[in-house]
Amino acid sequence: MDVGSVISQIQLAPGMLVIPAVLMVIGYVAKQSSIIPDKHIPLLILAAGIGFGLWVVGLNVSGVVQGIGAAGITVLGHQTIKQQMK
Repeated sequence: MDVGSVISQIQLAPGMLVIPAVLMVIGYVAKQSSIIPDKHIPLLILAAGIGFGLWVVGLNVSGVVQGIGAAGITVLGHQTIKQQMK
């Protein structure tokens, strides 16, 4: 099995499709807050993504992986928007 075929099989579970948008809102609220330092926001997004993944998909490895994927999509989306506005 080559890397390309493994990567092509990676996708978010149907119940997880809205989670990146929810994580984006959580990140925005955290950024506006003076309580959470900016350097900790990605970790907050990751922890929330894993929590949502475990809640939506189930208490298993797939839930953790789905949460990490949703957090990755969120950070990638945010950075893409941020870089395009420069």
